[in-house]
Amino acid sequence: MLTGNRTTIFLMLSFLAAASLRAQSGPAHVAALFDSEQTALRSAISLTVAGNYLYVASFAEDGIQIIDITDPSEPVPVAAFYDNAATALDGARWIEVQGSYAYVA
Repeated sequence: MLTGNRTTIFLMLSFLAAASLRAQSGPAHVAALFDSEQTALRSAISLTVAGNYLYVASFAEDGIQIIDITDPSEPVPVAAFYDNAATALDGARWIEVQGSYAYVA
């Protein structure tokens, strides 16, 4: 779970859900993004936010998903990278972003 700007992003097995914490009555659902053939969210296990982007490590997809969250009510998948001989993303379990680099373990 990440919290920022009064929007919380929950990471759930095969989807992401965003909830607004601004309402006095409690959290309110804002958006959800589900795993599909165009995303790497199946067994998503770790996430981090840098700027307007959410970075997700997916254990089962052996890769990472980058999502534009400029508008939390409309998350937009922008790129996914999967394991291959050059990337070494097999079993991605953790992701951290520093500057222009994403570090995945």
